[in-house]
Amino acid sequence: GLPLYYRQNVIGGPNAFLLVVQDFKSFADAMAQKLAKEIDVAGQAGERRVSLLGSR
Repeated sequence: GLPLYYRQNVIGGPNAFLLVVQDFKSFADAMAQKLAKEIDVAGQAGERRVSLLGSR
């Protein structure tokens, strides 16, 4: 299916990952999870950390 195609042909590189959503409703949650994971990985790599407004 589509996730297999993306794993084999689209995503790649260090820390690459794929999130699969089942419906449009779960898309927003998946995007928030993706953003949080990308920020976490960037912080672990020693890159500039990102602060979200209202977070401590």
